[in-house]
Amino acid sequence: MTIAAFAVALLALLIALGSLWYTHRADQRAGRSDHRDAARFTGELIRAEVGALNRVSAVVLELAAAVEAATTDPHALRRVTAAQSRLEQAIGATGLELPACSTYMKETNPILLPEVERELGEAIARRRLYGP
Repeated sequence: MTIAAFAVALLALLIALGSLWYTHRADQRAGRSDHRDAARFTGELIRAEVGALNRVSAVVLELAAAVEAATTDPHALRRVTAAQSRLEQAIGATGLELPACSTYMKETNPILLPEVERELGEAIARRRLYGP
């Protein structure tokens, strides 16, 4: 009888050890999965922020074209106003302080364009390098 009890106890111990080993492996897999998900989420967030900054860049170019057209066509002033509004919305969508872009939006001075391009280039580089 004691041999049977010993065999049952040994079997129970092996089952318990197997359960502990299986749980440990499941925890490791879950940790690796969480790490991959966090990296994927960070990558998606960076792409979204860079996309918003690229949108600002596109609207800045659109505003510059509208300002240039307004010098010869008086009807192009509506396009300038519309582009200024879109630029304000695009800057707000980034959630960043972009002082050169904001100044260009208000003043529409072509002399400010190199500073705006530099500011946007630096912001995009920072997002890609350092993340959100």
